Amino acid sequence: MEAKPDVMPQFIYDWATLHLTHLKSLYEDFCLETGNVDKTEFNEFCRQMYFECNH
Repeated sequence: MEAKPDVMPQFIYDWATLHLTHLKSLYEDFCLETGNVDKTEFNEFCRQMYFECNH
């Protein structure tokens, strides 16, 4: 089953929900700071945070 590129993998989403309880405000901050509203970019940002925190 192939995930759409703009959909965050569930395990990362679960982790983000657990650790980044303010994921929505984090996304808003990301948009403000980068001027980028692309959720794919934001998902990549979350992936990087996930791997930095868990590896």
